[in-house]
Amino acid sequence: MGLENGLVMAADLETKHLETAYDVDGGVAVDVVAFSPDGDMLAVAAHDHCVHMLKRKGEGEEDGGIAFERAFKLEGHTSHVKHLDWSADSGTYAYVPLQYRQTL
Repeated sequence: MGLENGLVMAADLETKHLETAYDVDGGVAVDVVAFSPDGDMLAVAAHDHCVHMLKRKGEGEEDGGIAFERAFKLEGHTSHVKHLDWSADSGTYAYVPLQYRQTL
C-alpha cells in the first residue's frame, strides 16, 4: 500500500509480517502501486506526477523480508497517475492519468 507520507509498504497476508518499506522521493503522497506478475518489479505512482519503478533486490537484510531499490523514474506525466497495470509477461506496464479515462 502507498501512504500519504511517501512510504510504500507490503505485507505477507498469511503471516501479517511487513515485507518491505520504500520511501518515495521527498515524501510525496503515493497514489497507486502495482506489482508485476513475476514479482520482480513494483510500479509506484506518486503525487510528484512520476512513476517510480522499483526492482526487487532480494531478501531484506534485517528481517528476511523482500527489499526493493529504484530501477528508474518515469517523469513528465501531466497529472497524477490513478491506475497502473502490467502485461502478463511483466514486460510492459500501462497507466491511466487523472485527466484521461483511457489507457495510454
